[in-house]
Amino acid sequence: MKVGIDGVLSSVEIDETTADARMEGMHRAIGCHTYDVVGYTDTIDVWVDDEGLYRSSVNAELSVMLRRERFAGQGTWFGTGLFLGVDHSTGESRSLTPGEYARIVQDWTRKREPSEYRFMVEFLLPTRTRR
Repeated sequence: MKVGIDGVLSSVEIDETTADARMEGMHRAIGCHTYDVVGYTDTIDVWVDDEGLYRSSVNAELSVMLRRERFAGQGTWFGTGLFLGVDHSTGESRSLTPGEYARIVQDWTRKREPSEYRFMVEFLLPTRTRR
C-alpha cells in the first residue's frame, strides 16, 4: 500500500520473484531511486524518498500517521510513503498480511483533529526570534 502526497491510500502490486524485481517495483511505487525506511509498527515499515524534502511536496497524511504511531517529535515527511511488511528473521521486506493491511486502513480512515496537523506548520514555518 502507499499513501501519496495527495493523501490517497492505494494498493500497489510489487513483483517479489527476485530481489531486483522487488526493488524496481519499490522504486516505481515511491517515484525515486534513493530512499529511507522508517518503522511504522513492529511488523510494518514505510519506505520514503530520501530526497523528498528537495524533490517533492509535504505528505500530510503520512506525516500524521507516522507521528501518531512512532515519532512524537518527528517533523514532516515528504513524497509518497510505501508500506511493506518486514520479516525480522531475514530482514527482507514482504507483502502486508491482511491484519497489517487493515491496521493501515484503520489509521488512514481515523477521524483526525485539526490540532494533529499543527506540527507541520511549526516545522515548515519555524518561529523566528529577535536578538
